Amino acid sequence: MRRNFRILLAISLAFYFVPAARACSCYVDSLSPCRTLTINKAMFVGEVLTVREARSQSASGNLPSHAIRVFSFRVIESFTTSPHTGDEVEVQTGFGGGDCGYPFEVGQRYLIDAYDAGAEESVRLGTGICTMTALESQAAVTIAELRTRVSGGRMPDLSGQVFTVEGIAQSQLDETKPLASIAVTITSQTDGTTLHTTTDTSGIYTVPALPPDTYRIDFDLPPRRVPMQIDGDQPVTVTIPYSAGTGANCHINMPAAPSGSISGQFVDPSGGRVAGWVSAYPVTQSGRLSSAASVGTDPQGRFTLRFLRDGDYRIEFSRGIAGKDMISNVTVRDGKATTGVQFTVPAQ
Repeated sequence: MRRNFRILLAISLAFYFVPAARACSCYVDSLSPCRTLTINKAMFVGEVLTVREARSQSASGNLPSHAIRVFSFRVIESFTTSPHTGDEVEVQTGFGGGDCGYPFEVGQRYLIDAYDAGAEESVRLGTGICTMTALESQAAVTIAELRTRVSGGRMPDLSGQVFTVEGIAQSQLDETKPLASIAVTITSQTDGTTLHTTTDTSGIYTVPALPPDTYRIDFDLPPRRVPMQIDGDQPVTVTIPYSAGTGANCHINMPAAPSGSISGQFVDPSGGRVAGWVSAYPVTQSGRLSSAASVGTDPQGRFTLRFLRDGDYRIEFSRGIAGKDMISNVTVRDGKATTGVQFTVPAQ
């Protein structure tokens, strides 16, 4: 769930903020939560040591070269035959945005999902935002799965991680921490049988075995936290397939987002409803990249901006691509919903 959410968000951000000539797009082969992890060329946990800039050189020579960044990693734990733990290895990626480059930082530790870059030079591994590459702290479930595979153990039928997310903006998505001791209830949708478990210190819950069935999953989140779900407030469900004893390997993660929200309606001076696009920007930040939430109104001009942290927000509304029709400030406090706000926009 979390990987799919981040991929879809990355796609939308890339198309919105990058010139069309260099748009990043990611192919998602399956949105099913039950799948076998596919490893490209190499998979390892590594710490970033250095970074340098270079030009890509395709082995075939059919593609033009372009600017890349090359990161040197110290391999902390390897899940493939190469590289080995303790090795230093270089991985190339783009600069971000339109070239799908991953934003590594020196000194941080990551799970690296690397593919064969097909380069003529020594840098033969590459990665980007369309892979499973992630901060080590955000890849706990995948790392647990990889360790189980390496040891030859049985995959659990259901597992996942519960973690905080500080808002929907890309920068805030990286401000996460695992939530320990969260109660998780799994309920059979066939006979109502329930099973209870809790998350560990890494925010991970695990159910080793479940009979094939459809289950509802409920998370007892802390106060002022709500599930961040793309599909609104629908129940979280998963269908566990028959796995012939190998483990269904289903993953349902739960981002716990701030519960603050702003909802209201846009009208013109005569009271007529006005439809358009609305965004919330923290007033303490500057620049359009700092949007905390954006959404289109319905035909009646109604909207709801969700997953907002406490603070003051600049609300911007527009009826088209160019220009803004209005700017107004709204405050979110104590994780509550600010409702019924009516904004009057100039007549067109």
